Amino acid sequence: MISWHQIRFGLLVFTGCSLLIFLGKSIFFPHVANQESISKYTFPDRITLAGWEPLDSQPLNNKYPQPPKLVSSRVYQYRQQTITLTIEMRYTVEKGGNLIEFVKEYTPSQISSLGTAAREDRYQESTGFYTLFTSNNQAYLVSCINPRGSSTITAQQFNSNRYKYDLELPRLVSWLMGTENLRDLRCLWTQLSIPLQKLPQKKAYSLLESAWIEWYKWWYPHFPKV
Repeated sequence: MISWHQIRFGLLVFTGCSLLIFLGKSIFFPHVANQESISKYTFPDRITLAGWEPLDSQPLNNKYPQPPKLVSSRVYQYRQQTITLTIEMRYTVEKGGNLIEFVKEYTPSQISSLGTAAREDRYQESTGFYTLFTSNNQAYLVSCINPRGSSTITAQQFNSNRYKYDLELPRLVSWLMGTENLRDLRCLWTQLSIPLQKLPQKKAYSLLESAWIEWYKWWYPHFPKV
């Protein structure tokens, strides 16, 4: 005869296995909660950047076919004396923070400049990870602003943020209520660039880093809401 303890143990095992399967599916095959709010976002027309005079901003005229995970994009231009700074912003969902994949999909002409010997990966405590490189007589700084956690340039860094910040109790409650995904795979891909005609590379990198810190400071609290 089957005892009550055996029945209870069986139910606990079944419930535990079901929960593990559900968690695994949510982690590795996440659906997009609040799809309507995620898929509709408009970048602001104007953003103040300390030390730079704003010139113009407009929707980004993408040169290459864009993946469906791109929600919105915009390009901003600023001036400091005779130097022009261009900032391209792309808001993506379900793509993660892999720099090489980003460049292949959005700016493939730069892929040859992203070998480990050609680029400089750096870290600032106030922002996170970013990379610097040159291509076609331009200096670039590229990074992924995360919804939570510091900026990233590799899938490993991005996933580390997801496991560290996305599994906090308030988000778990939202996930159980169906208002948020368990893992938030959104990213604000940020690309800053300066022409090298009038500047040595070291000076250009310094200007890009200073602008990046101010840009990140504005965007982190203004990351698109779900």
